[in-house]
Amino acid sequence: MKTMHRYFVPILLLSISLPAFSADPHEIDRLQRQCENEKGSLLRDRRGTPSCDQLDRIFKRPMALPPAENSTAQPKKEEVEPFTEYRWNGMYQKNCLHDKDGNASTCF
Repeated sequence: MKTMHRYFVPILLLSISLPAFSADPHEIDRLQRQCENEKGSLLRDRRGTPSCDQLDRIFKRPMALPPAENSTAQPKKEEVEPFTEYRWNGMYQKNCLHDKDGNASTCF
């Protein structure tokens, strides 16, 4: 009788905890469908892909790293601005637009 009590508690705990760690095949199918939808979503950057992350945890795969920001962005071309500064011009006693050389072009 003592032997049965000694093994009963560990077997009971093991039998309760095993279903918590296993994944239901229907749940995996549902997560895979949701993962595909999330990957194609326009809001992926904002919401992420929680279903894919959950699948990674179930299959013990390393989590995917988020894409680097501006990895696909083209470098912006420098726009030539004819007026670079709006400031007070003492000679004209007005606020003027100045070009990059400091010459006043339009005063208000």
